Amino acid sequence: MGFSSKLGRAIKDPRRVIRKTYEKVDESAGKKLFGNTVGLSRNVLGQFSQNLNKKNIGKTSFLAEKLLDKQYLTVSKPFDALLMNKIKERYDKMIRDNNYSFVVSEYEGKEYQRFIKFAIKNIPELKKLLTDEIEDIIEGYYGSHFKVIRVSCWRNYHIPTEIEDKNELFSNKWHCDKRSTKLLKLFVNLSDITEKDGPFHVQSKQQTKELMQKGFNSRADYNIPTDVLEDPQHVVKAIGKSGSVFFSNTQFCLHKAGNPDEGKYRDMIQWIFEPSRKPLEENWEEDVESDDILQNMLKKE
Repeated sequence: MGFSSKLGRAIKDPRRVIRKTYEKVDESAGKKLFGNTVGLSRNVLGQFSQNLNKKNIGKTSFLAEKLLDKQYLTVSKPFDALLMNKIKERYDKMIRDNNYSFVVSEYEGKEYQRFIKFAIKNIPELKKLLTDEIEDIIEGYYGSHFKVIRVSCWRNYHIPTEIEDKNELFSNKWHCDKRSTKLLKLFVNLSDITEKDGPFHVQSKQQTKELMQKGFNSRADYNIPTDVLEDPQHVVKAIGKSGSVFFSNTQFCLHKAGNPDEGKYRDMIQWIFEPSRKPLEENWEEDVESDDILQNMLKKE
């Protein structure tokens, strides 16, 4: 874009230009100081929130320490098989039913991602996944109590190669989520996930910082060679049986959704948490984010 075009846009919409300039400066400062792309403000405010809510609740564990170090953690199958089967049974009945699910991503009339509507209400058994073991890891991570922000269930379908290279249809490009760093995600494999099913990919907080220093730019323009970005020594994939668990702070860690092979798909449950000064309420599911908020957030992640 030439100077005259930029000047014309600035005159027409000065607020937009100011906002975009601020975002670029904020992101650049965040990369240099924190080693991620979420911006200086989200890093600072996220840390402030965690410190504000931190409380000695006597919860710590080896697993929580591992999560704090790398900002991701694998926990192999901590859930009862009968519980997972019950959840999967309900999910399978709903995921293709427009009364219970909705399309998030489509291209030229074909669907590539669907979400269950009001997942925690339509599949109440999901609440049982918040076991004592899982709660201990979360509270050990935060050093405080926590709140559940969102519970989601979705399915990703195969994206043909000629489309995948040009379109990001379900966060299938490397990125850091542009939300507050106080947020922690818990992923649960709803079905058995192999390399062919397009598993969640993630890199540690330390490796993410390394890649920022090597010039990583954005999900739209990596600006570094693919073999450097996707070094198999550093890319971790959430492969595992139904019920296997994967934590990650996706603000600190570069991550992406894998693309299932043709004829395959990936079914996933995701929880989002934030620190809190008070224990989790018994009826916490009544306060989770609505589908409208969910759809708006998915556009930004």
